[in-house]
Amino acid sequence: MLAEGAETPEVANALEVSEQTLHRWRAPFGGMKADDVKRLKELERENGLLATFQLLSTVADRVLTGESRIIFPR
Repeated sequence: MLAEGAETPEVANALEVSEQTLHRWRAPFGGMKADDVKRLKELERENGLLATFQLLSTVADRVLTGESRIIFPR
């Protein structure tokens, strides 16, 4: 929409978001295509799952080896 010459307030109104939300969204994703943004979100979700699995694996290893003190990473 913006690439087609529409002004920011018009685009924000068409998307039913505030101009501030539109600017906040464009900062990290402005030059990306929709497919790229979707793939990025999928990768971020997958990364979160992998981090959770790694944490669970670490806890399980420590429990199985008898370590009584478990420190959770931040």
